[in-house]
Amino acid sequence: MLGSEEPFAEVPYFWSDLADWATLEYVGAAASWDEELVRGDPAQGKFTIWYLSDGLLVAALTAGRSDDLDIARSLLLSGVDIGPPRDALTDAGSDLSLLVGSRDGGGSWL
Repeated sequence: MLGSEEPFAEVPYFWSDLADWATLEYVGAAASWDEELVRGDPAQGKFTIWYLSDGLLVAALTAGRSDDLDIARSLLLSGVDIGPPRDALTDAGSDLSLLVGSRDGGGSWL
């Protein structure tokens, strides 16, 4: 805020109800992306789509997987290259909370 040296670190958020089918939640502000990774099953209405640009997460869209939003916010704020955790992002059984604390001091994934 005005007079503060701390950078603004709010991740944009949007949600929308689609009748009684699903609530979509979106974080990020992606104007463009070059890769989409899907976690879960869109046919069952429980999925997350991770939007990447040059290896960086730029946005995430969820339906029925709100817990993925916290991970997406952390990854968006960190600005690290997704690299090795790419497989975890698509595996619906993996614990994504482990990704947030798994970076070393240099910004790469362990």
